Amino acid sequence: MQRVVVLERALEALRRNASTLILALAVLGIWLMTRERSAQHCSAMEVCKEQGLCHGSPPDCEAEEDAECQRSKACERSGRCWFHEGRCVFDDGYCRRQPACKARGLCSAKLGPPDVCIAEPGDCEQSEVCREEGKCQAKQGQCVVSAAGCKAAPGCARFGACTEKDGQCVATAASCQESEGCRERGFCTLKEGLCAVGPGDCERSKRCTVFGLCQTRRGLCEARSNEDCERSEQCRVAGRCAMEKSHCQPKSDAHCAASEKCAKEGHCGLYLNMCRPTKPEHCARLPDCRVVQFQYRTGERVCGRRG
Repeated sequence: MQRVVVLERALEALRRNASTLILALAVLGIWLMTRERSAQHCSAMEVCKEQGLCHGSPPDCEAEEDAECQRSKACERSGRCWFHEGRCVFDDGYCRRQPACKARGLCSAKLGPPDVCIAEPGDCEQSEVCREEGKCQAKQGQCVVSAAGCKAAPGCARFGACTEKDGQCVATAASCQESEGCRERGFCTLKEGLCAVGPGDCERSKRCTVFGLCQTRRGLCEARSNEDCERSEQCRVAGRCAMEKSHCQPKSDAHCAASEKCAKEGHCGLYLNMCRPTKPEHCARLPDCRVVQFQYRTGERVCGRRG
């Protein structure tokens, strides 16, 4: 009788705690499944194939040798072929193969994370930004301008920007006077760190001697008289001997007939404000006896060979 009572009480307790028991069994099942999954080795997982993280158990997969990294897709895609502190990373060789190395001097690897390519001493000298902008010195991972870089950059010879100041290449009064911009276009006067056209600059430049643009106006060189145009090289060569809207251009057949292009190319007549062959005799008197042709693509008259 006592055994029956004990059994009944046990069954009653089981009925009262059935939900608790089911929950405990569920938790046990989840734990067993997780334990089984954790026991799976990283080498059998996708993370090994993709990132070279082939040692340990998830979530703590790591790389332990270069060979694992070099077999991974990350090596092929992004140069992460080398083991470093449990992960696969790229090296200087990867950075040197990237366009940013040639363009901006970012040729050295800096490991993070994040891993980035930066400029280190010696990286900037061969870069495009050094040759073109004077950025030949590495500072805080980037190429910045240097005194030597400014002097060697094209902007020094062309625009007088030969001196480093506050991270930029700027001009001085002396460098403006020595620049191509001064000789060619009259940019001879220093203004706010740049070379600009100042009073009298145009008269000393090729804009005056070649094109007759001898007057400084609104920061540019313009023609100021027929006399300036007549003294210019373009008057002698192409008949541009008269001032029209601040520029020199031919205004009559006489201007064209007196030009070198008339004698050499038959450009002896005025056509749409340019000297062009307008009559058969303009071409016929050339040494190889040519005829007037009309180029439909350019809309110009030229002397073409017969036949």
